[in-house]
Amino acid sequence: METKMKGGRNNSIDIFRLICAIMVVAVHTHPFMDINENVGFFFTYIFPRIGVPFFFAIIGYFYIGALLAGKNIFLSYGKRILIIYFIWTVVYFLTDILQIILKNEFSAERLIQLIKQYLTGFFISGSYYHFWFFPALFFALFVTTIAFKLKIEKITAYFSIALYIIGCLGCSYYAIGNNIPVISNLINFTYFNLIRRVILMGLPFFMMGYFLHYIKLTKIKNLFLIFVAVTAFLIEIFIVIKLDWQRNIMITLFLFPLLALIIIFLLNNPLPGLEKLSAKTRNTANFIYYSHPLFIIFLIEADRLFKLNTMFETYLFLFTVILASVGSLFISLINNKWLNKLMQ
Repeated sequence: METKMKGGRNNSIDIFRLICAIMVVAVHTHPFMDINENVGFFFTYIFPRIGVPFFFAIIGYFYIGALLAGKNIFLSYGKRILIIYFIWTVVYFLTDILQIILKNEFSAERLIQLIKQYLTGFFISGSYYHFWFFPALFFALFVTTIAFKLKIEKITAYFSIALYIIGCLGCSYYAIGNNIPVISNLINFTYFNLIRRVILMGLPFFMMGYFLHYIKLTKIKNLFLIFVAVTAFLIEIFIVIKLDWQRNIMITLFLFPLLALIIIFLLNNPLPGLEKLSAKTRNTANFIYYSHPLFIIFLIEADRLFKLNTMFETYLFLFTVILASVGSLFISLINNKWLNKLMQ
């Protein structure tokens, strides 16, 4: 979704998008765990949890803004992200085929199994592990569009908060949720992780965009509330871990207001004059998010093949970010319209 405001592009949103893409890489590489477990825990399981929710929320903000303005962009935007999703799915499918061939495990049966896996994943859980974002995004787009058609967008937005709370009961507050009838059945359901991603996380963060259009804060009040929210977020995580309530801390109660306040700050401070930097960081962020598992695979295989014994978590994180950034720069320099689609 284009991050354009009435007065031009919101550069701070695009720049922060890059930070969030790097956060996603951290989640998948566990930086600093090999140096200090506590520092690694913070940079893997706490700080980066803002990353993917930010993408949902900011897309939701601009998409809902278009709906509030009376624009119908479901088909055009849906087509655009579907093309991106399909292209990258093909890239990862071919990567898996190549890995199978290199390991001398290729067979017709293995190929059919892989095709089935990708087809199922494409429509339900995501064609690759980080692409669960796309089915969840399509679901949020569909529900939000229908809600506006039926003029129940406000009810849907508030209901999504209730869904988010249920999601927290299945994650950071699992010990509590496990003692609540019906909720217990849901959070222990075999496919709860899929439900959590799509319905209890993706939709609520997407619908956060609705509230962002109506919340008005002064700069001082915004900064003060961010400080309060950060403090509450960290204390909350400390408490649930100390009391051993959590199944995981993928989502927490105070993550929601914290993210909303951060986005409000970014929206109110668009950093005019940084359009060139904004465009570069936007493309780099997209490419890092889409491609980083490819570089993780490459680095792990290189370490295994050449016995470098240096590919610890921190190195893996740093080199993944560097290689993906260089790849983005290379595509930008070539400026081919087909290759550019890899960064949209």
